[in-house]
Amino acid sequence: MTMVPEESWKSKLYASYVSSGQAGRKSAQIRPFVAEDFIYFNKKIRPLLPENKKARILDLGCGHGGLIYCLKQWGYQNVVGIDTSHQQVELAREYGIEEVVHGDLFDLLAGGVEPVQVVFLMDVIEHLTRQELFDLLSVIRTRMSRDGLLVMHMPNAGGIFGNSVRYGDMTHEQAFTDQSIQQCLKANGFTDVRVFEDKPIPHGIASLIRLIVWEIGTFPIRLLYAAESGGFPKALSQNLLVTAVSRSL
Repeated sequence: MTMVPEESWKSKLYASYVSSGQAGRKSAQIRPFVAEDFIYFNKKIRPLLPENKKARILDLGCGHGGLIYCLKQWGYQNVVGIDTSHQQVELAREYGIEEVVHGDLFDLLAGGVEPVQVVFLMDVIEHLTRQELFDLLSVIRTRMSRDGLLVMHMPNAGGIFGNSVRYGDMTHEQAFTDQSIQQCLKANGFTDVRVFEDKPIPHGIASLIRLIVWEIGTFPIRLLYAAESGGFPKALSQNLLVTAVSRSL
């Protein structure tokens, strides 16, 4: 049996990211973006952003540009994103998001000398090997301004249903716990690492009920965890939201 190079299968999956359903949206028949529909970005991401609307912001692995669309709607003027999937980039263009370009993550980091105030890695680092992740974080840190903000979203290996995300995409290489992502970021020179549980966001009756069920349903599991370890788990959600600060080299 002849072994197929890794680039072959992974490139094929990325090439069909929209048509295979992994992107979450498809072409044409989907109505245009509306900023208010992006509940997660509005509730969780917007409060993290700097007040300066001219801040340089990079969205690495931006997909079809939902976050970039929101950033522009919020008034940020210096935003650009990159994605390795041609289908994702084409879908972004269908939505009129011209700031999305096709290429490797390192391509965007290699361009220009202007310091970057915010870097997003939303549902990206799980696609990388450990070496690729360390190489990427090293380059990101050289491009960021002092006290620049890194925002990341990733599968939670310690989550109750974390494996459904970890193995929900064949291009995923790994998942993270709150401890392992802190270890990774601190080893690469980032500080002030904060890990947030990605639990339901109340924005109406249905979502409020979901949050209540989540809090009640996870309490016995947290109690059991504490009985074994002596402390309560930081996050039981499928995903983690993580922020970190870049200090000067």
